[in-house]
Amino acid sequence: MRSLSLKLIGAFALIILVGAVITYVVVARTVARQFTLYVNQRGQLRAETWAPIFANYYAQTGDWTGVEALLNELSSPNTSPSMMGQGQGRGARRGQAVMGPEDHILLADASGRVVLDSEGELVGQTVPSDGLVLGAPVTTDGKRVGTLLVVTPETGPSAALANNFLAALNRGVLLAIVIAGLVAILLGALLVRQIIAPLRNLQSAANAIAAGDLSQRVRVT
Repeated sequence: MRSLSLKLIGAFALIILVGAVITYVVVARTVARQFTLYVNQRGQLRAETWAPIFANYYAQTGDWTGVEALLNELSSPNTSPSMMGQGQGRGARRGQAVMGPEDHILLADASGRVVLDSEGELVGQTVPSDGLVLGAPVTTDGKRVGTLLVVTPETGPSAALANNFLAALNRGVLLAIVIAGLVAILLGALLVRQIIAPLRNLQSAANAIAAGDLSQRVRVT
């Protein structure tokens, strides 16, 4: 009978373990996917804030030549960008316009070719179409002249904070699953004990009858 109890508890534990692993994997992937979506949308909103400023620059110059100077102006909190006039009228406030040191800015022209990279690594390369959809269109006179993207940095303090956040969240999920699993095993053990109790009584009565005590009775509940 003890062997049966252990087998039932082991079966409960195995089912709980499989469920816990599946839950952790699904939750971890979902959290990572949703966090990436949040970061992308946040970058897109920031790009939409700055896109009118770049559109104003293009409207005044007719091309993207020398656009690096505009990026330098936007990266300096002590400078009043000369190209900000019309951009501010479309929602780009001064506080929002200043770009942080960790903002990785990419500007692609109408063909998708990178003409500006705040890190100076991707100029001349072509951004794939699925990457352009993550940016904000830069339009002048109803014509799309480029796409502005704010790319999430893979290194640096911001990336470290994001990784720490995901790691802490995953640890919290894992801890919750472990606690829930232990509680479930404990409840399962109590349930197994209740299931096995009538069988123990039956076994005890059978042993007594086998020993000659025919007065043994087992109450059926």
